[in-house]
Amino acid sequence: MEPANGGISRYGIRFIERLNKLGIIVDTGHCGKQTTLDACRYSQTPVVASHTGVEAIFPHERCKSDEEILAIAGTGGVIGIFAMPWFVHSDPNHTTIDHVLDHMDYVVKLVGVDHVGIGTDWPMSDVMWALVYFKEHIAPKLGFAPGDGPSTETVAGLEKYSYFNNFTRGLVARGYSDGEIAKLMGGNWLRVFEQICG
Repeated sequence: MEPANGGISRYGIRFIERLNKLGIIVDTGHCGKQTTLDACRYSQTPVVASHTGVEAIFPHERCKSDEEILAIAGTGGVIGIFAMPWFVHSDPNHTTIDHVLDHMDYVVKLVGVDHVGIGTDWPMSDVMWALVYFKEHIAPKLGFAPGDGPSTETVAGLEKYSYFNNFTRGLVARGYSDGEIAKLMGGNWLRVFEQICG
């Protein structure tokens, strides 16, 4: 949510080199466009966006452009699609799992099934008072406009983590094979974790 788009500093380049050496994943989920592109340029290991969406579907600052998605996939990384009503659809009160799956479909078509995963973010299991406190006191400090940040709404069909089977149901309905679904449901993440973290 930083208004500047300055990219990675010299210190940032050294930091990425250190992350690579230590086997720590470079995650651009909360990074702006230029920082994401720079991370993909300088990292010697796969880069991920652990929780994001597709800017071409819903133009929110927390979503990634096609250029960023292509760059992340080009490193061998994974784009995790979040289940955040305010970041994937224009009406957070009527966001469904199909809207989330639309983002996944888009990335699969753009870069292939090997580079897409689930990166739900929250608040599926959070308590109401914590959600309200975050919306009223924390989100504005992070740069979110009133009503444009994490709140109490949930994605219909993903109100709880125990509803993850709805991802599988939705992917089956969209024609994905068992092997592709296994990758999307966590296999791609495991590949990257094993490659970077051993």
